[in-house]
Amino acid sequence: MKSYFTSILWRCVFIASVLSAFLLTGCEEDDRETSPILPGQVAILQVTINPDPVYQGYENKYRYTITVNETNGVGATITSMKVERIDSGGTSFDSDNYDEGEVADTFGDSYIQPYGQLATYVVHECYQCVYERWLLRYEDDLGNKREMSATVTMMPR
Repeated sequence: MKSYFTSILWRCVFIASVLSAFLLTGCEEDDRETSPILPGQVAILQVTINPDPVYQGYENKYRYTITVNETNGVGATITSMKVERIDSGGTSFDSDNYDEGEVADTFGDSYIQPYGQLATYVVHECYQCVYERWLLRYEDDLGNKREMSATVTMMPR
């Protein structure tokens, strides 16, 4: 009986040592550093689309508002924009490209103030659309170049 308990004890010690070695190797200090984005360090643009999803109207048009907010206290210029129409297979079948001047025509300005907002009301027809993706490229007042995107779901009648 004593040898039975001794055998079990040694097995438990072995398993515990293997688990300890495994767990301790996972606790080594990580060489990677995280760099949090601090307020005032870089412009952060957030895009919201309302409503989402967008339902097709009786005249076969979709209507929604797209709003761009700067949320980190650094102004930015939207230098270009692309609006892609995406079908049910996930393929972009049509797109519109906008330069900085066309962005200003769309939103009323291409520059967004620190903690500012730009918005536009969109009305268009699209018969194959399942999604519409807005891709914005911008340069902030500190010279950082970034891009972001937002997607809206299109619901046909």
